[in-house]
Amino acid sequence: MKAWWAIWLLGCTAVDSGLQAQKQALDAWERGERALNEGQAVLAARHFSEARSFQPDDPVLRIWHAEAMAAQGKWGRAVTELGEVLARHPEQHQARYYRALYLAESGDGEEAGRELAWLQSRGELDVQEVRSEIAFAPFLEQEAWAFLPSESLLVTAELPAQGAFEGTMVTARLLMESPWSTPVQVSGEFVGPVAFRSVLERDRAHGGGLFREVTYRLRVMGAGTVVQGPWAIEQEGRREVVEPVTFLAVGKDEEEDGPSVTLSARTPSMLLADMAGARVRAVGGGVDIQLSGSERVRLEPSSSEVPVRYVHESQDGTRVTVERHQGLPAGRIRVDILLGPQVVETQWVLIPVN
Repeated sequence: MKAWWAIWLLGCTAVDSGLQAQKQALDAWERGERALNEGQAVLAARHFSEARSFQPDDPVLRIWHAEAMAAQGKWGRAVTELGEVLARHPEQHQARYYRALYLAESGDGEEAGRELAWLQSRGELDVQEVRSEIAFAPFLEQEAWAFLPSESLLVTAELPAQGAFEGTMVTARLLMESPWSTPVQVSGEFVGPVAFRSVLERDRAHGGGLFREVTYRLRVMGAGTVVQGPWAIEQEGRREVVEPVTFLAVGKDEEEDGPSVTLSARTPSMLLADMAGARVRAVGGGVDIQLSGSERVRLEPSSSEVPVRYVHESQDGTRVTVERHQGLPAGRIRVDILLGPQVVETQWVLIPVN
């Protein structure tokens, strides 16, 4: 009886000792987490080191300790610490992600890519999180990161599918989830008897999120079939394809189709990016002019076609416009930018002979 009682008593003592160590480790970890959240990385590292003295093999405590070292800019030590964790606990996906992050911070994009590829192969990688992480941004286009799939944009297309009469205006609208301010690229066309009148691209809140809305306004120029798309919409490495939609244009003379043209579905943000801050640029047989606020344009000689206005509107209502003039005669064109009756800027462009 005495022998069995001694064994039981020793077991209770071991359990009590283990629980006490866990309690001390937890208290030290809480102090470390509080210090880290307050920006006291050195103090946080001390507390996490204390916590590990009670639970030396706990992988989670080692991850926190590595985070405190990384917060001090000690990327190499953090990477080494997490490498040791993974050697014993390869299933610690959080440790592997943070190791990739700290490798990227230290400039080793290739090794960081290998760690993320390991997570991706096991379905443990949040691709959106990777693409939005600033430290990973310089490496996203490298060959070692080719495993990252292109993410989809959330796009809603509102395209005319009913018939429209010659002379009427129709609108085609794309609405995409877009928390970024970077340009949106739309690759696709309108084909048929139509002409652009304007393209409005604006950032707006919708349903609790941020969206980019692109609205094409077209005038029906005659009879025929109008094909819209297919279009590929891209932004920030995300991509979505919108299938083509057609509608029938009804002309005044039903026996003869109107002239079919191909219109590229450009966006104002891409035009502005292409202009790179320039006020005026010659494009083929036309000219693009960047305008702010209520500025307007006067050309000498003038265009034979109605200009198309590409307008970008930010969420605060600020508008920037690219006015595209086509059908200009070859030679030197004077471009006056006016504010009210006053000319604020004059430039000359050369339209080449076709």
